Amino acid sequence: MTNPDQDIDRWTVRGRWAAPVPFTRPLPPTPRSPLIGIFDTEIGYGGRIVPENHQIWVFADGCRVMGVPVQRPDWKGRTLSFTQQSDATRAGKPWAGSITFGESDFAGWCQFPGEGPVDWRGRLLYPEPPVGEWPMEVLEGDRWMLQPHPLRIAPGTIAIGEASIAEPFFRAGGFSFDRQPGATSGGVPSSGTLQQAGTGWEGTCSFPGEPSRSWRSRAPSPPYGLYRTSIGIGGRWYDEHHPVEISGSGVRIAGVPVTGATLDLTSLAFTNQADATRAGKPWAGRLRFDGTNCSGWCQFPGEGPVDWRGVLVEAR
Repeated sequence: MTNPDQDIDRWTVRGRWAAPVPFTRPLPPTPRSPLIGIFDTEIGYGGRIVPENHQIWVFADGCRVMGVPVQRPDWKGRTLSFTQQSDATRAGKPWAGSITFGESDFAGWCQFPGEGPVDWRGRLLYPEPPVGEWPMEVLEGDRWMLQPHPLRIAPGTIAIGEASIAEPFFRAGGFSFDRQPGATSGGVPSSGTLQQAGTGWEGTCSFPGEPSRSWRSRAPSPPYGLYRTSIGIGGRWYDEHHPVEISGSGVRIAGVPVTGATLDLTSLAFTNQADATRAGKPWAGRLRFDGTNCSGWCQFPGEGPVDWRGVLVEAR
């Protein structure tokens, strides 16, 4: 058999056959492809366009419809086809479909469980949202309180903590969700909306049985990481071991979680720590941050306040 002739998308193999036999390999979009992004959609049948929306999120490793992964997607150039989707629903992902993408839109057909094919078309809403992790804060009264469930965005996935958001609905520069399974008071919100604001997010969320409240990503200051601290007494500094660790999941001192900590853009404050010890976590304290340095005071059980300062030694 001679060496194959190769172009961008196809192999031509010559041998004992009477004619060339092409082997086509599926070509999912790449991060540089104009197909990458989130598409609004609509359904057409009977000569009418019905404003149903079964949003498609296309990314380099696959695609999702209304947040549900498409099983066995078949890419042929700019055409995406799929069928026999076991988790298809009338309100969500179709059972089958075939669509061809243009530069900023697509057209084709889809079929929902128990129904016949209908026209399906869409337009690019916006490219993939930024990928990363953002600590989140909820407004409680007049204070912003750090939540233990950061926002995580990866190609094809939006999650709050470890819980993937079911059926996220995208709009330009943001997204919203509703009726989340597993939502709990103080845990993952049952509904929420977020809009890009600078390098972060802001919006509202609600927990089961509670009213809506303001919700935002926490600014990255003070820097997250591990701070080595020392104690000041009588004008002298002592390198006692009370390291402060700040992360998206909260604050720890000497490895022990701080309960009820107030953490804002420039300061950390806490008091009434029931598990405080002289060799470990202070009973109360306050630190003000200036870049990677911090200074203030702390108080151990049965003692008065002493000076306290630290420096960032390990960024997170």
